[in-house]
Amino acid sequence: MKLLQIEENDAQQRLDKFLKKLLKNASISHIYKLNRKGNIKVNGKKKKNEYILELDDEIKVFISDDDFQSLTENKKNTSAQSKTSKKLDASDMVYEDKNLLIVNKKP
Repeated sequence: MKLLQIEENDAQQRLDKFLKKLLKNASISHIYKLNRKGNIKVNGKKKKNEYILELDDEIKVFISDDDFQSLTENKKNTSAQSKTSKKLDASDMVYEDKNLLIVNKKP
């Protein structure tokens, strides 16, 4: 369980928006599911996703430490970058200059 205290910068925003900012790697549907199942409490009570946070609210997130870490850590590579770097070969580049790159892409 993680205990979070709402500070001045986070006050006056919706609960779901705050959690999305905190849990960067979680989808919004995953956040809604956590809240729906009662894994998120504000001041000890279950609140709707539309709840507007106030200064000094306490949010308890009931997930394991490993899950919390994986949902909050920055990803090193995005999947699009790793796919492109693996499949793009120098022989596939037909033309390249300062403003243009033409690639012979495999189907």
